[in-house]
Order: sequence, then structure tokens, then C-alpha cells
Amino acid sequence: MIAHLFELLNLWGNPVFHRFRRSRLRIRKCVAWYLLTLILTTFALTLPYILRTNSGISEQSAARSFWIPLLLIQGLILLFKGTGSVSAGLIQDKIDQTLDYQRLTPLSPIRNLLGYLFGLPLMEYAMLALTLPHLAFVVFVGNIPLDIVLSVYLVFFTCAILYHVTAIAVGMVMQRWIWGYLLSVVAVAFLNIVLPTFISQFGLKFFQHLSIWPVIGQKVLPLVLTANELLLAESQLPFFSMGSAVPFFNWSLSPFAFTLILQASLIVTFAIMALRRWQAAAKHSLSKLYALGILTGFIVLVTGNLWPAITGQFMPFALFGQTDIEELSEVVAIGLPLMYSLTVWLLCVFLFSIVVPNHHAYIRGIRRAIKLDRTAARPWHDDAASIPFMSLFTLAALLGFWVLYREILASGFLDFLAQTDFRHWRLPLALGLVLTYTFLLLQVLQKLTVLVILLLWFLPILISVVLSAAMQSMAVLQTVIASVSPLALIVMSGLLPLETVVPTDVDNEFDFMLTGVHTGLVFILIQIAWLSYRWYQLKRGFELACQLGPAS
Repeated sequence: MIAHLFELLNLWGNPVFHRFRRSRLRIRKCVAWYLLTLILTTFALTLPYILRTNSGISEQSAARSFWIPLLLIQGLILLFKGTGSVSAGLIQDKIDQTLDYQRLTPLSPIRNLLGYLFGLPLMEYAMLALTLPHLAFVVFVGNIPLDIVLSVYLVFFTCAILYHVTAIAVGMVMQRWIWGYLLSVVAVAFLNIVLPTFISQFGLKFFQHLSIWPVIGQKVLPLVLTANELLLAESQLPFFSMGSAVPFFNWSLSPFAFTLILQASLIVTFAIMALRRWQAAAKHSLSKLYALGILTGFIVLVTGNLWPAITGQFMPFALFGQTDIEELSEVVAIGLPLMYSLTVWLLCVFLFSIVVPNHHAYIRGIRRAIKLDRTAARPWHDDAASIPFMSLFTLAALLGFWVLYREILASGFLDFLAQTDFRHWRLPLALGLVLTYTFLLLQVLQKLTVLVILLLWFLPILISVVLSAAMQSMAVLQTVIASVSPLALIVMSGLLPLETVVPTDVDNEFDFMLTGVHTGLVFILIQIAWLSYRWYQLKRGFELACQLGPAS
């Protein structure tokens, strides 16, 4: 066991790593990048340090103030440039068919993965090593405790591995290196800029921990800034307001521990996706059971993160800039269930697109089952299109909604609906129907799915918006047209309780919205019935063809 583990981790004995060590570290190719790193980092350290010490600031404070700019430079090198290099290098190997050759070697898939994971960004690791003298200067002159330095860079390298594994997963899918490079860099920017800035405002604060910012907020800022400067930075910049403890049900986790747990889980997930595709190109990136586990884990994570808010204890984070839970009672009652429904549905769309088999794979599963004297493939196998098994996704989503809603109700957030027509039940109904419809759509109309999404998911919303702008008001026609879209159906179902907290002069608009929701529910039921009948026909045809044809 120990010998096998040593063989896996022995990168110097890994042929893939050895190949990239020779190709990626050529002096002619790297010297310009090395010089650029040294010049920019030295200039960025020397000039502010001299200016600060000349102005009377102590050497310790001046050195500490450079740590965040140094982390930014190191992040640009390893997180941005390194991630793009991993994705581009893997896609180039696919184009050159080197990847297919690599699959034929006796090297195990996990050793191949480790070779690509640490071999492709070798130049970026070398560039990062050139910044270590600057880090040593910051640590020793700034008198920074080594345990803080080690914890920060542990999370830094965990982030790097997460982004690089994600780039490998992207590279397995993309066909052109330039698009893979751009997509990987955009994904890193999204995780480090968009998510901390915007997504956390809707209560999904745990997404911030896919970056290194929370650990910077917890470990670095208290050393670099004074108490007043820290309060000012946290109030003005969302990146610096992440150092507080992370709520998880009735416990609190440090940002450092929570970041490691979350990132390690995603590293394992993306590594499994890459390994499954490495073993066989026909394999799904995730198994059905693992995808169900991802959905369940995500629901537990969301619920645990929102627990202090939905139970009325306190608001653990700023929601739309507000932390007073009394002022946010209506937002908690209406906004959080709606955001939960939309987020879970979008996650299910992603998971369904991975685990739903195409018709060719389904036929292959039937033939394999006939060979083994079974009537059909196992429900959890890649080749199985098991509607009862896929209904577990809907059940998990609705169970999570029930827990969320039960706590909101018990905390008194829904008291303002007590004397009104209670309309909140339509949101879980819409969520359950939309999830069922999404699975059936991806299973039945496979080649037409993109066309259906464009025509039935987005076009009705655009038409409704244009008509509302032309008529300068919302009418029943617009809501009925928009209700064709499952996205609009979920949103309108979640917004119906707003009728009790908005001015009375828009009551008619909520009546129109109610009509639209009822129309959308009927329409999606009709689509589910038709897709179910169509799948029954296709399934019978596939099974009959396999029984009559050769079972091979």
C-alpha cells in the first residue's frame, strides 16, 4: 500500500511529468517570463517599501503591507496563467492525438492525471519560485508568524490544484486550445471576482470559499491593516469582508477550515470526472450515484450556511448590504426559497446533462443486459435511463426545500401571509415539475434540446419583456407568454407572495402573474405527459430492436 502510494506521488519517476519537465522548462522559452517576473515583483516591492520607510512608517509595517500585492502577483502567475496553460496544453495534446497514445501506455490513469496536473504548469511554478525571496523578505522583516504563512499558502496551493483540475476537465471537453485557455481563465476570474462580489449578496456566501480571499481576510488583513483600516476595507470591498466565521447549522467553522473542506471536495469531484473520461471516452463524466451525492451535499451545504438566518437567530452575512434580520424578514421569507429553487434547478440541469445517456448508449445498455440475462441495465448504470432513479433528484430537491421552508415558517418570517391567500405552495410544485420536465426533455429530445431551450426557455421571456415595454405595463398576455418558460415559471411562482408587501396599485399585476403561473403549470404538465408518452414509445422501439437484432 505504502509502496503504491509512493509510486503515485513520485513525480520524478512519472514519464508524463518528465516529458513536461523537459519541454516546459526550456530556457529559451522561459527566460523572458522569468525576467518579467523578477523585474515586476522587485519593482513592486522596492518602490513602496522605500516610500513608506522614508515617510516614517516602520520597516515591519512597510514589509507587511507588501504581502497582499505579492499574493496578487503570485495568483496571476499560478492561478490565472497556470490554469490557462493546463487547459491549453491538454487540448493541444488532444489535437496532436498524443492523449490517445498516452491512454495506450501501461501508466495508470491517476499517474497520467498527476503528470498532466503538475507537469503542464511547471513554468508557472518556476516563475512562482522566483518570488520566494520577496516572500522571505516580507516574512522576516515583517515578523510574520510562520504558522500564518503556511496556512495561507496551503490554501493558495489548494486553490491552484482545484483550478488546474478544473482546467483538465475543461480540456477533456473542449476541442480548440484557445477556447479552453480563455474558458479556464474566465472561470478563475469568475470564481475570484464575480462570485465574491455578486453571488454572496443573494445569501450564497459559501461560494466565496472557492477562492483564497476568505483566508486572506482571516489571516493576512489583521496583520497588514490597523483596526480602523480593516473596518473601512471590509465596508468598501467585498473581497476583504470574508474573514468571519462560516455558519454551518449550529456550528461555526473558520474560513481556513471551511475553504480546505470545500476545495478538497471539488478537487476530488473534478479528478473523478477526468479519470472516468481517461479510462473510457464513452463513460459519463460522473456516475448517477455520485451526481445524486453532489446534489445532496450541495443542498446540505446551502441549508447549513443559511441556518442562522432561516431559524431567526442572526444574519451571518450581509444580504443586499443589510445585516439586520428584522429588516430582512420579507427577503428571507420570499427571496431565499426562490434563490434556492433557481440554484438547485440550474445545478440539476448541469448534472442531468452529464448523467442522462444518449439513445445509442441506452441501446448499448439493453444489449449488454440481454447478454447477462437481465431485462434492462441497472438503474444507476451510465447506460440506464431510469425515470424512477432520476426522480430521486427531484425528491432530494423538494426535501431540501421542505426543510428550508419549515424553518422559515417556524421562525415567524411568514406571519405577514397569515391573513392572505396563501400562495407559496406554488413554488415547490413548480420546482418539482420543472425538474421532472428537464430530465425528460434531455432524455427524449436529445438533439433538439438546444433548440427547445432557445424557443421555450428564453424566447418567451424576451417576447414578454418587449410587449411590456411597448405597452408600458404588465398584462395577462405577457405573463401567460412568459409562463411557457420554466425559468419564468419558477420566478413568478416565488414572487407571488410579494403581493402582500408592495403598494396596492399593482395588485392587478399580481393577479395577471397568478394567471400566468397557473397557465405555466398546466403547460408544463402537458409537456411532461407528452414527453413521458414519447419516451414510452422510444423505449419500446429500442427494446424490440435489441431483442430482434444480434445481442452483441
